[in-house]
Amino acid sequence: MNKLFRPSSLIERQIAEFKATLPPGLTGPPPDDFAAQLEWNCWQNHLQELDTEWEASVDHEMAGSDIQLALDGDPVKGHAIHIGFLSTVLGKVQSLVNALAQASEQRATERGSIPNRIMEEYRLLFDGSFASSFGVKLRVPSPSELGRDRASDIAPVVDQFCSLFNPDLDQAELSRALAQPRVRRHYRDLIDGIAKQGAVMKVRTPRIKKGFRFSSPQARDRAEWLDSWVVDLSTLEIEGTLIGGSLGGNRFEIQTDDELYKGSISATARDQMQQIKLGDRVKATIEETTLTAEDVSGEAKVTHFLESIIPVA
Repeated sequence: MNKLFRPSSLIERQIAEFKATLPPGLTGPPPDDFAAQLEWNCWQNHLQELDTEWEASVDHEMAGSDIQLALDGDPVKGHAIHIGFLSTVLGKVQSLVNALAQASEQRATERGSIPNRIMEEYRLLFDGSFASSFGVKLRVPSPSELGRDRASDIAPVVDQFCSLFNPDLDQAELSRALAQPRVRRHYRDLIDGIAKQGAVMKVRTPRIKKGFRFSSPQARDRAEWLDSWVVDLSTLEIEGTLIGGSLGGNRFEIQTDDELYKGSISATARDQMQQIKLGDRVKATIEETTLTAEDVSGEAKVTHFLESIIPVA
């Protein structure tokens, strides 16, 4: 007989309502008060039971999913949703995931095509719904559906996507995640849609089970913060020693006399690196991106992208 699971959203609401009945500021029973200790233990046992039930419910709901979206707010009426808003959100989610995937493997450009392999491996499939105001289950194709083994580990990308909607995410960390122009553009498009429609979006993945709730006021605040950014691009010609790199991970590390440069690499540089050994002296062309947000105490985020690399004769 199949086990029945209550919706995780219902359990979350029950936990919140129960905690609201507890005495405010209470973190433990008074010392030497046996009756208070019994009551405290009863409260904790009940919360533990609810937490255990919630965990099992989330695992059941997440089975087979890579990303789940729970949508609420003005575009949602009961368990129905405005189809134009839904299609816009799903399209922007796909675009942002593709951009994050590209940024994790190579340079994420403002324009130009994303490689077909990335598009195929990160293509999101609607795989049903779950109990919520409007809950959407999304997954990427399986190896059998791709017709080959997957070249990428998708978990870091979908988890990064989820974390971008943490309203308490550190601004320096958010700056690093959105430093690439294509990622920043698609993220802005998605949060603008949430803000303008008065929507709420909750995102979770199998590894971030509690997920993050992102409301339209939070989306507006973040959009205003993004507007304060200043981006500066420059091209550097350097000479140094190749001290690290990964062709599979599309990464490089070059040490000059006074600075360490590291970041992602172009397809041209990846081919060139196959003929170069660690410890070799090299000449490299690097694109440097400096991103500054006015409200992060003037701190700047600098990223490097290896355009080309050749050994020093």
